[in-house]
Amino acid sequence: MLEPAITGTRNVMNACLKSKVNKVVVVSSVLAVVVNPIWPKDQTIDENCWSDAEFCMKTEKWYCASKAISEREALEFGKKNNLNVVSICPSVVFGPMLQSTLCTTNIILLNLFKGKNSLNLIEFDKAEEDRDVPIVDVRDCAKALLLAYEKPEAEGRYLCSAHVLRTNALIELLKKLFPRYSYPTNLHVSTEDLNYTCEKLMNLGWNYRPLEKTLVDSVEKMKEAGFLS
Repeated sequence: MLEPAITGTRNVMNACLKSKVNKVVVVSSVLAVVVNPIWPKDQTIDENCWSDAEFCMKTEKWYCASKAISEREALEFGKKNNLNVVSICPSVVFGPMLQSTLCTTNIILLNLFKGKNSLNLIEFDKAEEDRDVPIVDVRDCAKALLLAYEKPEAEGRYLCSAHVLRTNALIELLKKLFPRYSYPTNLHVSTEDLNYTCEKLMNLGWNYRPLEKTLVDSVEKMKEAGFLS
């Protein structure tokens, strides 16, 4: 996973430089930000926090490591070559799907309707517990990408997440909206909180829709595609 991510990033950056592209917007991940064991617990996580790639590799969080390394690669390449590179770090992306196949985050949401907690698919620490889950709508993520591209003042990296709630709180909201399905039970309580800010992105003019709208639209598309009845 590491080699394709790093080599692919370098290839794209070199192609952009050769083609004299004005700006590159990189889609990274919140997992390139939050997996940092030495970040102070009482300090809000922002764009200055980077996931520790060595720690991620030691703990076999290969997706986290690849995202952190490739994002750094892109931003450093931009600085060295006078290429305007901006990165967006989305959290767990829910929302209506356009494609006919399920992506990882849609699988996570679909599994909740089947009584299964599968947040471990995206390498969250203590995914089996009642932990904080950061969520952003795919349409709001797209909005962030457009702002990063269109706004001349956009620079560096941007955390992109609209909502954060515990797994049990998400399950209770789903039960309220869609009571007919079975849901996971007996999740152990986590004592850790995910404290982050997206103020930098908000200052670009970003906003987001209610979580209920995201979930309802997600389910409607899953039903249309035949994944839910």
